[in-house]
Amino acid sequence: MSQTAFDSQAIHKESFANAQFELDNSIYYQAQLIAPDFTDIKIKAAITKTEIDSIADIFGALYRVWDGMKLLGTFYENLDGKWIAMPCNRDDFRPALNTSDQAHLAVVASYLQV
Repeated sequence: MSQTAFDSQAIHKESFANAQFELDNSIYYQAQLIAPDFTDIKIKAAITKTEIDSIADIFGALYRVWDGMKLLGTFYENLDGKWIAMPCNRDDFRPALNTSDQAHLAVVASYLQV
């Protein structure tokens, strides 16, 4: 492989890393907007006490986020590979995220707002 190809791959990886960093910061900022009164520690504590299960659907798995017997919301991976979070307490918030962890965070952060 030529040096130009290696340089191109390195630039691509760096661009991807920068884009991922910007996305992660954006998700964090959005989570803070959703639940401004909660610190990272409270969000992490809420996430660790939630449970996730899944049910089969014709399009794939639908993941459900539970706090005890209370359903906080669901998330799934769409056909484009994005994870769609659907908190139970909001109809206007359906973010398309890159990872299932981000979708889980969005559901929990939305619940903490209430």
